[in-house]
Amino acid sequence: MAMYRDGQRVYEGRVLATGEMNYHDDSDFYAVVLEDDGTIKRVSDGTTRFAAPPTAHVDATPETIAAAEAALANYIFEDLKREAAWDAEKITVGKRVRATKGRKVAVGTEATCIWLGWNEFRPRYANSYSRKQPGVNEDRIGIKLDDGSTVFADKYNFEVADPGDNMPSFAQLRTEAERQAKYHNWRYVGSAHGLAFV
Repeated sequence: MAMYRDGQRVYEGRVLATGEMNYHDDSDFYAVVLEDDGTIKRVSDGTTRFAAPPTAHVDATPETIAAAEAALANYIFEDLKREAAWDAEKITVGKRVRATKGRKVAVGTEATCIWLGWNEFRPRYANSYSRKQPGVNEDRIGIKLDDGSTVFADKYNFEVADPGDNMPSFAQLRTEAERQAKYHNWRYVGSAHGLAFV
């Protein structure tokens, strides 16, 4: 029976999934639908914050599901591109880096990252971002210059030299997106990655 908006039936035959976002005191309800333009979207469908019960029921037709799978693949593909770009620019051991500021090495100098760690003299607090989290917030870097010498410095004085060299091809990302889309995880759309959703 689709869902209702202002007393009107909408998204008939195009509701793919329904769900609920739980908060401390209230919940918000949503539906994942296929839009007229062929895109897939999460739309609001009620809340417990006031008298607005959910109305959506899954009623997607086989034709809708087939079109939605293609739309989901496109959605995931864009997500994978963003994640790959972020990963490519993240300094990790083994990547080539370039000095952007600082005094220990000349700006523009390229080297290989051989170590990441923390400034032990910097205050840290157990319940904050400043606590040590490997792979997340190291603030010191060890680099090996092309002449074989080693320098340790502030990580924020460096950037990845050629991020594009660390990117998978768009063809690889497209293949992965299509693979994931086959599982029809419609609730992926509009979700906050890393957080629980139902």
